[in-house]
Amino acid sequence: MKTIYFFILASLSFSANAQDEFGTMKCGEDVAKAVIGKRTSSDSVKKTEGAHKNLGLKFFGTYGVDDPYLLLFWEICDDKYLFLVDRHKKGIIADVIKVPKVEKDFLEALPGTNCMRGGAKEIGDIYAILDKKMTINRVQVPVRRAWKIDQTKMKFVSLSSVGLSCEKSYDPSTF
Repeated sequence: MKTIYFFILASLSFSANAQDEFGTMKCGEDVAKAVIGKRTSSDSVKKTEGAHKNLGLKFFGTYGVDDPYLLLFWEICDDKYLFLVDRHKKGIIADVIKVPKVEKDFLEALPGTNCMRGGAKEIGDIYAILDKKMTINRVQVPVRRAWKIDQTKMKFVSLSSVGLSCEKSYDPSTF
């Protein structure tokens, strides 16, 4: 009887973890495939991180208070990911990008930051990795890699970094 009771408790515990966005994910798997289409957990960050210690899960914050989307920054298996969450679909993960490892010479620009290309303002919500070493002036910093958020399709769209510069939002190496 004790064995059956233990099995039932273990099954319930496993199914609770399997139902959040990280489910039964393992390191080495395609993170985007594993989480796109799933609903973000309503559990606390601490509980979610604790339930997935095998992934080295760390939450680095969120962005998008007034937007139709929310950006979630997660570290999973020693890699950093940016989740695009569709608020209109009540927390469904619409897209994921793997973000280059933050080095001391990188900065980040978040959507809403002023970005320029050839002297003209680049329109749209852009997330960019900036090259701190190559600062053009005190405000604009050259872009190494950038994505525009397509709000119609709720997808990250790779953006050419040629001639693109943005204001820095923050220095992630300070976290």
